[in-house]
Amino acid sequence: MDTSKYKGEILRQLSDQKEILNKAVDDEIINEKMFNYLFKQNPKTPNFYVLPKIHKDLCDPPGRPIVASIDSLFSRISKFLEKVLTPLVRQGRSFLKDTGDFLIKIKNFSDLPEDIILATWDVSSLYTIIPHVDGLNSAWSSLVEKVMPSNTFYFTILRNPIDVMESSFSYFRTRNAFGKAKNLEDFLKNSSVFYHPNANISFFAKNFMTFDLGFDHNGIENSKHFLLTCRMVEATFNLVLITEYVDESLILLKDALCWSLDDVVAFPLNIRSNSSKVSLSLETQQKIKKWNQLDWQLYNYFNKTFWNKVETFGRERMQREVEELKRKRALLVETCLLGEGIVDPDNLHDKSMMPYQPGLAKILGYNLKQTLRKAEQLMCKRMVTPEIQYTGQLHTKQEIKKSAPKAIPSYNKTRMKPILHKKIK
Repeated sequence: MDTSKYKGEILRQLSDQKEILNKAVDDEIINEKMFNYLFKQNPKTPNFYVLPKIHKDLCDPPGRPIVASIDSLFSRISKFLEKVLTPLVRQGRSFLKDTGDFLIKIKNFSDLPEDIILATWDVSSLYTIIPHVDGLNSAWSSLVEKVMPSNTFYFTILRNPIDVMESSFSYFRTRNAFGKAKNLEDFLKNSSVFYHPNANISFFAKNFMTFDLGFDHNGIENSKHFLLTCRMVEATFNLVLITEYVDESLILLKDALCWSLDDVVAFPLNIRSNSSKVSLSLETQQKIKKWNQLDWQLYNYFNKTFWNKVETFGRERMQREVEELKRKRALLVETCLLGEGIVDPDNLHDKSMMPYQPGLAKILGYNLKQTLRKAEQLMCKRMVTPEIQYTGQLHTKQEIKKSAPKAIPSYNKTRMKPILHKKIK
């Protein structure tokens, strides 16, 4: 490898830290002051040494590897993460602070049967063998569980990976691994040339849904790993919907949450024009399945469980409710939309309702009737608001709610009695 390219690759990987921190500022996860603290200017190179484990062998002790990283590139980020994650770790059922903590907890097992044997073991290189993605998933789950109520209903949606791949190539044609490929067939034929697993946003080009669910999109491809991933998703989500059967999915969601049909009536958003869609040969479809094998296994597994739920719900009942849902949607189309409703972005009357236009795809939008009454206009506008604008509205509402004065309970550490403070803007 050329020396200049080698150095360039090192600098590219080291620059990830600043990009990630900048994104954290943009997403309002941290502020500028925290950014300046976390981004270490002129970092020191960590030192490596070993501590002899003389308790294991006095004459020829093995060494405990130590990397002294004080004032190194990631030292401050490590301190920040330690402060965030330590309280979560201590909440875990398997957490043991030290030997004293173990002795206190073991007292609770005084009534164990006599034939029970207590055992312990040592794991070689414990922390270095924990997969990064699994570790991140565990931390993320702990954070979510800390914020969300215990009875929270979690659901997600999957789509046929063939359609996901074709759509992704159209949406992200000018970005990442797709950028240099002539077309999707060219990318699949020469994926070893175009695709770099460790590149930024490489997940757009391979196993996109697997990544979205928090798993490694470049993960192991074998039956045991497939089944384990599916079981983890099944344990996390109460319901997995299927895009190709969106109406049936909405009916199952309505039933699970005790909603009415009016609660799940929706217009399709983020729809591409037919001119940006590509018809794929059977050979290309097979290549997509093989390339996105993790996504394909996920989709097949949950497509099967989905129809098992439909059988439990009742096929005839499902058909009746889907027909009623379509009838209600048709009524809303007649109430809300001007003409045929969905139009090219160039023909949108209200440009604030313009969907995001990525890559080479042309994303369609909706025109509303001008004669709507105030209540109808509010409802109809909510139905056709693109996802980015809708997300912005939700963020605005959250900020208003967060800034409203309210009584906040806190505790005096010395007296442990509740004290009420008034939040003032």
